[in-house]
Amino acid sequence: WLAFGSGVGIEISGPRGAESLHAAAVRVRPGRARVLDTLAVEALSQQASGVWGTQFSAFLRKYGLRHVAATVVLPRRDVILRHLALPGVSDKDLAAAIEFQMEGLHPYPEDEAVSSWVRIPATASVLIAVTRRAVLDRYTAMFAEAGVKIGCFTCSAAVVYSALRLLGNPPPVAGLLAYQTTATGTEVYGESPARPLFSAIFDVPADRATALAAAELRLDPNTEVHHLAERLRADWPLPYAAALASACPFLSLPLNLLPVGQRQFDSRAKWIPSAALGAAVPLLAIGCSFS
Repeated sequence: WLAFGSGVGIEISGPRGAESLHAAAVRVRPGRARVLDTLAVEALSQQASGVWGTQFSAFLRKYGLRHVAATVVLPRRDVILRHLALPGVSDKDLAAAIEFQMEGLHPYPEDEAVSSWVRIPATASVLIAVTRRAVLDRYTAMFAEAGVKIGCFTCSAAVVYSALRLLGNPPPVAGLLAYQTTATGTEVYGESPARPLFSAIFDVPADRATALAAAELRLDPNTEVHHLAERLRADWPLPYAAALASACPFLSLPLNLLPVGQRQFDSRAKWIPSAALGAAVPLLAIGCSFS
């Protein structure tokens, strides 16, 4: 029942200063997801925020999604990803253990770094994402000026990991290697017994990038390489994966770089407690009738 909802995902891509926006709207039901529509806005900096904001608003309104707060995948170049293996560290001690090592995980001054982390399920590994505050401030202001509700700034690795599992299509135990070619390089995503999650962008052709990633993951050199769009069965894999995370946040890795006070939420979420209570009352009544 958690795999139920509608969501909006946004990917920011392209060279710095000439970014484009690609968005997808999805509707999720248990065991399946349907792409309602997609939207592309090229060269954001050359358009007035109000113009493309109106276009985006019409895109949402067409499918009754004005209430939905989008999940945004930041450009891979703007996010530093680190993995920490912390075997034996309990969940209650995890934050302190990560904070102790955080200074050595990125090159930014302390007051310029924004981070978020999540334990990779069923492992002793933690995925840590770090970006600069200036990056967040820039994109936060851009979306605010356009009137676009944002609930999450995250990274491609988190949404791809979640999307692969949300609809019951997890990677094989032996490992996975997938890539997509972008305007700024070849982005590779992978999983293996040696590394539960890997993500990097390479300034080399796809065959060389995937070979380097396979070596890092300690995968068999004969491991089949997939295009990310093929593996996720979506023409725009990252907006699609982000939209799934927007629709089903409880089934996705909760890695969110947007400060809590700036997050906007689905306005219909306020009805969830009431709906849950409403569903529980008849169940309790039925239970009591048989007791």
